[in-house]
Amino acid sequence: MTKLTKIPFVIGSSFHTAPLEMLEKLSIGKDELQSVIKEMAGWVQTEDLVVLSTCNRTEIIGSTEDIESTRQKIVTYLNTVCGDIELLPEHLYCHSENDAVAHLFQVASGMDSMIMGETEIIGQLQQAFAVSQCEGLVSNYFVQLFDAVFRTGKRVRTETDIDKGTTSVAKAAVHMSKRIVGDLAQKHVLMIGAGETGRLACTYLAEEQAVIFVANRTDEKARQLASEVNAAPVPFEDIASILTKVDVVYLATGAKTPLITKAMIADAQKKRKGELLLVVDISLPHNVDPSITDVGNVFLFDMNDLKEMVATSISKRTAEKKHAQCIVREETEAFFDRQRTLEVGPLIQALRSSFHEVSQQELERFENKFRTEDKALLEQFAQSIVNKLLHWPTMGVRELAHEQDAPFDKAQWFEKLFGLDKTVEERKSKK
Repeated sequence: MTKLTKIPFVIGSSFHTAPLEMLEKLSIGKDELQSVIKEMAGWVQTEDLVVLSTCNRTEIIGSTEDIESTRQKIVTYLNTVCGDIELLPEHLYCHSENDAVAHLFQVASGMDSMIMGETEIIGQLQQAFAVSQCEGLVSNYFVQLFDAVFRTGKRVRTETDIDKGTTSVAKAAVHMSKRIVGDLAQKHVLMIGAGETGRLACTYLAEEQAVIFVANRTDEKARQLASEVNAAPVPFEDIASILTKVDVVYLATGAKTPLITKAMIADAQKKRKGELLLVVDISLPHNVDPSITDVGNVFLFDMNDLKEMVATSISKRTAEKKHAQCIVREETEAFFDRQRTLEVGPLIQALRSSFHEVSQQELERFENKFRTEDKALLEQFAQSIVNKLLHWPTMGVRELAHEQDAPFDKAQWFEKLFGLDKTVEERKSKK
């Protein structure tokens, strides 16, 4: 049994430790990820290397024999990436061994995300791992590690409610709409605004298979967003007329005065014959005249309603964190238990091979004293004795693998006790 030479590590920076300006400097785009991984692998000289880079974190995940030397090399490399901004020690964290594995499990579970329980991170981890596999920078050890990472992420989401509920205003807007108008599939919706919030809401609406119209003061932005989500662009000046054709209206603009007035809604409702109309205003300041609710069968929700829904969801997710942490601890311990069991595998194999070799030599030495027809029975008898003699030593080695108190030193003592540090011929010559 050899000492564990592969020490897993995570060195990086996230929204917990660094300002946005620093994270933007550290960010590595998809197009440059392959070249960066190759360069970094040569820099730190490791066969295991995965780089996870999102808008909220950049982490270097690998294995090493010398954690301090590796940390220094990676910090030096990251400083070259940052350029004119100094990467301070407090901007970085360095986890190794159990802490590194537990951190990866927490990241995959969404427990370390800006919005607890978000699901996008697991796909980002899978993509990062796939790139490293293609570059040959993943050993069998890291395959086992990331199998455990993805399994833990799935287990946390299956056994807890950490990813349940809505945690973004855009998603809350779509969720609120479903409560009022039911299934959004084939429902006609108008999105006024083509900024980040409008784009995110349109993405969720497209997933719901809604029929989307997009209007924006800048027509080009409306056309661009419409092409991304398979929607129809609408001229901004035609908003009043399109109100007569939709079931839901979303507003996400920076306009200083209301874009939707009571008169516009009253006119649209006459042409719609008073069918239910939902207006969701996710703009600040408000872009809708609140008096539109005086018009029959018109419902209005604004940011205050949506923020309350988001806050409730986040509170529920936070309550699930304790359960999720228990799962992460269990999986971290289980991962290292499996690794220690694998480490003693060669020791058990050597023990069995040694006993088997001795039994075969003794059988050959006495084979002339037995009849030919008895040889098969004799071999079976010898094998049975070997198995019984090996039972308790084998159990002892397996228990040794789970000990925290100097298992390597005890394994060396075990090897010497059974002569496994020498060949059978060497043992025979010392009789």
